[in-house]
Amino acid sequence: AAVVLYPETDTANIRRGRPYYLARTDKAGSFSLQNLKEGRYQVFALADKNQNSRYDEGERVAYLPEVVTIRPGLDSVQLRLTRPDARRPLVTTQKPGPAEFLVSYNEGLTRAQVLPLGAATAPPALAEAALLTDKGRTVALYRSPALPEGRYLLAATDSAGNVGRDTVAVRFQGNAPARRGPAYTVEGSPREVYRQGQVRFVFVEPVRLATPTKPLGTLIEDSVKRRPLRVPQDAALSPDRRTLSVELNTSARRSVSIVLDSTVLLSVTGQSLGLRPVRLRVTDQATTGTLSGSISTRYTRYELQLLDASNQVQASLLNPKGSYRFNHLAPGTYRLRVLIDANQDGRWQGGDPQLRLPAEPVYFLPKPLEIRANWDQVEALQF
Repeated sequence: AAVVLYPETDTANIRRGRPYYLARTDKAGSFSLQNLKEGRYQVFALADKNQNSRYDEGERVAYLPEVVTIRPGLDSVQLRLTRPDARRPLVTTQKPGPAEFLVSYNEGLTRAQVLPLGAATAPPALAEAALLTDKGRTVALYRSPALPEGRYLLAATDSAGNVGRDTVAVRFQGNAPARRGPAYTVEGSPREVYRQGQVRFVFVEPVRLATPTKPLGTLIEDSVKRRPLRVPQDAALSPDRRTLSVELNTSARRSVSIVLDSTVLLSVTGQSLGLRPVRLRVTDQATTGTLSGSISTRYTRYELQLLDASNQVQASLLNPKGSYRFNHLAPGTYRLRVLIDANQDGRWQGGDPQLRLPAEPVYFLPKPLEIRANWDQVEALQF
């Protein structure tokens, strides 16, 4: 990277001007600038891909929010490269299908909202018909009474907070198969389950709770004892509303049956889910592991993320106090990342496109974590 200095009064600075002083970092990231004239300077570091000594959109850059005063003697600064993003998400393709209309983007999204043209908010049923898929790069709009064919406003937000607003002409094309496949599967097709384990129902289409306060099903233990299953005490829907996780916590000796209520759990498209009872033997042997530990930090607002081997977020906790715990983890390699909301505005802020506000801190646990079945991995965090 190149470390460059500009006088405080140079308004062109790293975007259009030529640096007054320049140094290159070594392999360790260290640099040295000598024989500098006393004064006040703007300091930048640049991963200058095209070697033009200027910051171009998309390049990694480091900056200090305040000018640095150069005086006789030795001083040091620490710079962290970031990639500011001021570009809104762009629609790349639109693909109609019999039951869904897919809108793909050039980057991953954190949020998508479909609105009637001219409206500031969406009715709940319309909001439920929009789903992020393909690791956030595609918005699926499902055909439903709330979302017929027509023109809508689609607002897409990326991880930097940039919002793209596009008018889309939603249409559905082709005929649905005469014979529909299963509307859901039970993850792993298990025949037995750990007494304190979890059963996951994976649906083809997103689902919704018709009456959130009503039990969504019943747990039958040893064909005798019946216990209602409620959200969030006993079950939870994933953010994309396609996975229902049921926590057992059962004292059954031989078997359990999960009976979901088709009047409470509904597909957003109105199609029948064909819900059937799931009967499983119980076992004392867990097939998953857990990760837990203490947290020592001076920060009060942050998001603790659990990443898999491909750096995809598998679970997250918002502002856990004193300790954390991730349950029901499939055996494998994981990492921990913390996005720190230092200014407490409710979201993590990356690099500032205006190069004025510093990026908020990110902490990575330096080592990978190996999760094994029937094992509780304990790892303390300090950041």
